[in-house]
Amino acid sequence: MSTQTGQHPIMLAAWLDRAGQPSNRVLRTLARIATPLLLIAFAVVNAQAYATLIAAGRGGDWSPFWRFSWGQPYLGVFIALAVAFGYGWYPDSVNRIAVDSLHQLAAGDDALAPPASAQPDSLSDGEMPAGPEQIGPLRGLLDRGRVSALRYTAVAVPVFATIYLGLAALAASLGLFDFHQPDIWQIMQTLLVALLLLCTLVSVALAVMCWRQANRIRGGLMVEANHEGISWRDTRWNTGEHRIIWAEADAFFMMKYRVDTLLSDERWRTVYVLAAPDVLLSWHLELLSSLADVRAYERFTRLIATRTRLPLRDLSEAVEELSFAYARTDGDSRRRPLDREPDPRWVALFAPALAPFNRGLRILTGIFLVPLFFLLLAGGLGWLIQQLPPH
Repeated sequence: MSTQTGQHPIMLAAWLDRAGQPSNRVLRTLARIATPLLLIAFAVVNAQAYATLIAAGRGGDWSPFWRFSWGQPYLGVFIALAVAFGYGWYPDSVNRIAVDSLHQLAAGDDALAPPASAQPDSLSDGEMPAGPEQIGPLRGLLDRGRVSALRYTAVAVPVFATIYLGLAALAASLGLFDFHQPDIWQIMQTLLVALLLLCTLVSVALAVMCWRQANRIRGGLMVEANHEGISWRDTRWNTGEHRIIWAEADAFFMMKYRVDTLLSDERWRTVYVLAAPDVLLSWHLELLSSLADVRAYERFTRLIATRTRLPLRDLSEAVEELSFAYARTDGDSRRRPLDREPDPRWVALFAPALAPFNRGLRILTGIFLVPLFFLLLAGGLGWLIQQLPPH
């Protein structure tokens, strides 16, 4: 029997790295406005579908019913409502809820989020910077993978550009365009050449953008620290300038987790997080980090401890316990048994945060599946009755 230890800590570490990923508020607002309108449209198309169902039962011709049930109006409204509700109204993912729970714990729960055994030393007066100080580059957990993916894309896309250009040359060589009496085939050939040339230009532009973005991410985050706080330009997700005031920082924590490599050896990684109510900065340290990175991270943690007077809390055990609590609260343990029962304190902590998520899931299921299920059930029974031999 397979067992599980809950959600892998690396998933939470990855979400900490994606905490600054932008979300389009304009689109989210438009999705929320469109949701009630689409609900009305969904009720209308369901009423029309049931009307065709009744007509099919009376007349014996089921073709109009099946054409409407799986036609463009019904499925179009169905898909549009799913997208609008999921993007505009559905609560954030479980990972985000878990990260918010970690943030709350690190803000002052000594029982569940104890201070780390090794606290960073405060900087002496002689070590304190006289003015603004540049710290970094700070590496993110996903930086290396994203850089590799972007560079592979930047190398592969020009291959498609070459193919598009060759196909455009081949299409152009099929015949010259007659400007006096063009026929439909010459017009289609010209449009095809223009489309292939456009695809070539788009591929080249995409390759350049991917390569530049890879270099930007590879450079890491450069943080400027002064007596008021820290500021940085987000090169990971291009969300602009961010700032944390020392007096507003309410959580400073770390988490360690183990990664099994292809060579079956174990590597320990550490994620550090400085959090304020509306912003979060995370950076990642592993055994393969360069000596310069290690020194930069050490000085940065000492500077944070000196300026904020916050203890560095170790949430490594908290992440593991939170993963068990998530598996129990979400009901995943009914599918795969847990290695052990989670601590009741963590279930009580996580259950209220997960309740809106599960409630939204039930609403989403009822809106989308219940009308469709009864519609298809009634239509299927009617079709089976039609196939029975007459008495």
